[in-house]
Amino acid sequence: MSNKKGFTLTEVLLGIMIVGIIGIALAALTTSASRDSGHSSSKIMLRNNLSIFMRQLRQDVHDASKVDFVLTGNVTGNTNLLTLRQNTKLDGTAIIGDEPQITIMYCFLKGSIAAAPSGSTTGGTIKRWVGTGSGNCQSNGKVVLNNVKLINSGSDHYPLFQAVGGSLHSILKVQLILEIPSTPVINDVVEDHFMLPNGY
Repeated sequence: MSNKKGFTLTEVLLGIMIVGIIGIALAALTTSASRDSGHSSSKIMLRNNLSIFMRQLRQDVHDASKVDFVLTGNVTGNTNLLTLRQNTKLDGTAIIGDEPQITIMYCFLKGSIAAAPSGSTTGGTIKRWVGTGSGNCQSNGKVVLNNVKLINSGSDHYPLFQAVGGSLHSILKVQLILEIPSTPVINDVVEDHFMLPNGY
């Protein structure tokens, strides 16, 4: 008489259940890792964009010979932030006589995505316009920073371009928040100060 060994129905079901639990756990880990990777990539992108923007702004302020305008109030919507002049022509050569100077303008365009705190928005942009004479930064400028958050609540004001430094107003204070509306929210903040040429 032969003795045949095999799996019972209970053992087969138990094995399927264990494999299923392991599969679900692996899927959850993979999804979580993928989500974390996506958030990390977005955070790095925001930080890189802020770094590039601040480097361009620092170079423009450094090269400026005169500051024509710095926003003194709070940003509430589309507005000009900063106007600089350089004692060079667009081709980089020195100005002779009454030739027009290079003008560099920065302006803010409000986004439309509602955000916390109440009345704040995300999705704003900062544009930069370079030309001679006067120009329209808001319609003709090139976007140099996206995902800018607008906050105008209590003591919090972003973006902020403000001349400080006593009666000379010799320092430009810049505060910006970039934010991508997601779950969880991804954002990055920068605050920096720049020495303005000859006051303003």
